[in-house]
This record gives sequence, structure tokens and C-alpha cells, in this order.
Amino acid sequence: PHKLSLLKARTLQSCVRHANFGQVDVIRLGYGAHVRIQPDDLVDYYLIQIPQYGQATVRCGGEEVDSVPGVASVLSPNAEIDMSWQASNEQIMIKIDRLLLEQTAQGLGLDTLASGVHFPAKFECHKSVSWQLMLRYLVDCARNSLTMQRSPLLIRQLEQLVVTTLLGEHPPIQQAGLHRVRSTILPRHIKQVENYLHEHIDQPINLDVLAAQAQVSVRT
Repeated sequence: PHKLSLLKARTLQSCVRHANFGQVDVIRLGYGAHVRIQPDDLVDYYLIQIPQYGQATVRCGGEEVDSVPGVASVLSPNAEIDMSWQASNEQIMIKIDRLLLEQTAQGLGLDTLASGVHFPAKFECHKSVSWQLMLRYLVDCARNSLTMQRSPLLIRQLEQLVVTTLLGEHPPIQQAGLHRVRSTILPRHIKQVENYLHEHIDQPINLDVLAAQAQVSVRT
């Protein structure tokens, strides 16, 4: 839900494309007119907006981003959002389920605020090769979404690819002064994996191999 206002007397020429991959959605949207957008609070999801053409001014909480191709905006839940899109602005948007993202962040050992994970609103995505490669793959998947949706396993892997790339290339804001100290007492399966990594540092290693060594599932 959102409020949409025309800022200049011009007919809307909206175009939207959408593909769903489980807990991740890919949307391409343009309004064809200069508009102001005031969404309700994003309660259940995060939204990354990546301009392909034109310019947008995005205010998220206390931050303001002049968003152009190469400079994305990342909208976090429960922040007040107010946006102005120029008529030529067209964006690819990635919508990520909040629970998926926050559970993945915790699994990676990232510190989160009491209210959840919050990202800096400005994301200079053109500086990240990993992000660009992921986005190209995601857009290709969107073009072939019917084929992708036949495989739940591929969709789960795609969800993780999107979320881990975002967390790695655009880390969330950490709690000030909070430094997590690693425990010297590790679970047995973690210790086994650590020893294996040290002993095979010169070899290609993947997640399946590590799970087999630890005798746990890949998810664990």
C-alpha cells in the first residue's frame, strides 16, 4: 500500500514486470511520469531499488539518496519512506522477505539492532562486481521464471545467493561498540570443519564436502 501523487500534469504510462522466487521477488517498474511515492511502513520485507534509467530522490528514515544508475537505495522495515521519481526513471527492485534476511544475517554472525537489520540507504552497487554478476543472473532467471519455478531447490539456492550477496557487499549497520568475541569452546562439528579447512587449504572445497566431513546436513 502506498500513496502516489503526480508532480506534473502528465498521464501515467506505468509498466511493471514481476517474477517470484520463493521469498525473493524481482520487479521492474516505471511510471512514465514525475511522481511522488509515499509507501506505508515496510513491515515484512526489505526492498532494494536499482535505477536503470533516470533519477529518483529517496528519503528513508533520516537518510536521503540521489539514486541514479549505479547508485541503488536500500529500504529497511519500519523506516519512514518518501520518494520522488523522475518521469524517465525505471528501476529494478528486489524484494526480500524480512525473516529470511534476518535469519541469514544471524547465521553469518552479524550483529543486529534490537529492531532488526538496518542497512545504509545508499548502496553504490556499481562498485561491486559480485553484486553486478548476481543481478545479471537474477534478471536472467526472471526472464525464465516459469522454468525456474519448477525446481524448489534452485529457488532456495537463488534466495540464498541474493541475500548473502547483499549482506556481503552492503553490510547492515552494526550496534555501536558491540564486538562479538568468539568462544574458545566450539561445537564438535564446527571444530571438525575448521580442522579440515586448515589441512586442505590448498584444495578446492565446497559446502557439500564440509557437511560430509562434519556429518551434518548442508543447512546445519
